[in-house]
Amino acid sequence: MKPTSGHSPVTLPPALLAERQAEAAEEQRPALDVLQDAVHGYVRDARARREIQQASLSDGALSPKRTPGEAAARMRERRKGTVLPAGMTIRDLIDHERA
Repeated sequence: MKPTSGHSPVTLPPALLAERQAEAAEEQRPALDVLQDAVHGYVRDARARREIQQASLSDGALSPKRTPGEAAARMRERRKGTVLPAGMTIRDLIDHERA
């Protein structure tokens, strides 16, 4: 794939290039557009993962300093008020979600 003006050349493994070219042909789009979409999607997903991880760390959810006892106490605190409706079992809940 030759770079167009304003783009830097990038070398791709032949199999990856062939996959993207086939995808481009199937979608009747330029291969460069398909590659750009793939890179933009990766960057967007990576950014979202970092933001989620940072939010979790700032919330203390992934704090490596928490002891097992502290983690259990935190889970119990967060579960307060979480109960199943009268007469419903966990099995009923699972079966309902599968339906």
